[in-house]
Amino acid sequence: ETSAQLILLIATNPALRQGLRDISLSIAMPEDTALATSDPQAAWQPHTQTLLWKISRLPPTEAPRRYSASLTGSRWTPMQPLQIQFGCEGSLTSMLPKPQSSATAGEAVPA
Repeated sequence: ETSAQLILLIATNPALRQGLRDISLSIAMPEDTALATSDPQAAWQPHTQTLLWKISRLPPTEAPRRYSASLTGSRWTPMQPLQIQFGCEGSLTSMLPKPQSSATAGEAVPA
């Protein structure tokens, strides 16, 4: 059994003056994965192998928030995409989400 670390840095685009609300971050993990620890605490849904964080509000003026999870498993296959749901005031027609990462998308980084 091996372990890996998942780290997410989440920030709101400053153009969204009211920030984001009712944010849900979820990612499905390989079948034999288990959650060891998370900060802040995440919900682990074993029937779907899904890690879930819920955030009530994220103002646009804050520095990125860090969400991390230590995971255990016997094999690391490419993970499913990170799913993000949120509410906001205004329009998002001219904005595109941009992942900022030093790891390759779907790459499990050993802890």
